[in-house]
Amino acid sequence: MPIMRPMPVEDKPVDLQCCLDQLQAFVRSAAGTGMPVHEVERGLWRRLLQLGHQLQSQFFALVGDGDQGDTVTLAEGRVGRRLPEPHRRPYQSVFGRFELERVVYGTRESQRIEFVPLDARLGLPVGKFSYLLQDWDQTLVVENPYQQVNQILSRLLGVEQSVASLEQMTHTLATAVDDFRATQPPAPLAEAPQVIVLIPIL
Repeated sequence: MPIMRPMPVEDKPVDLQCCLDQLQAFVRSAAGTGMPVHEVERGLWRRLLQLGHQLQSQFFALVGDGDQGDTVTLAEGRVGRRLPEPHRRPYQSVFGRFELERVVYGTRESQRIEFVPLDARLGLPVGKFSYLLQDWDQTLVVENPYQQVNQILSRLLGVEQSVASLEQMTHTLATAVDDFRATQPPAPLAEAPQVIVLIPIL
């Protein structure tokens, strides 16, 4: 399956009727030419992933860049100023890669970014991998080596992840284990099994 390259978000509506017509044309052509069913499935899957990429790109275009004006009020009443240049970040979803341009706020350009409204609004992860992709990654790495997980998802989704990124993702998620366990009720105490001893009467 071809890898989907990172694409900037474009404000271009998706012609769903055209997409459906193309899907139906593919199915009719496959039926007319006697295409094996496994090739039909593969062709449909690839086209549906491409459609998902187009729709997600449209979603990002619709939500905008997070611009909230020249200034915003930060924690403790501090004022953040819109920095002159938008900042780009990669976002890797199950439908492919995107490059998001976001307005960011800080006290001045040379200091660290204080607030990114778009990231906050969409609940974007700290890293570039979507939460859904992280979930699938972690489901697979429980029983498979990192390189094999990368190969599996590359074959299914056409996305590339490095072994180092999977290792870092696992390490980052592992830091939340203690906090998660603290929210769980304590396990019930194990009860010792009852033993009945029969003493014969002589």
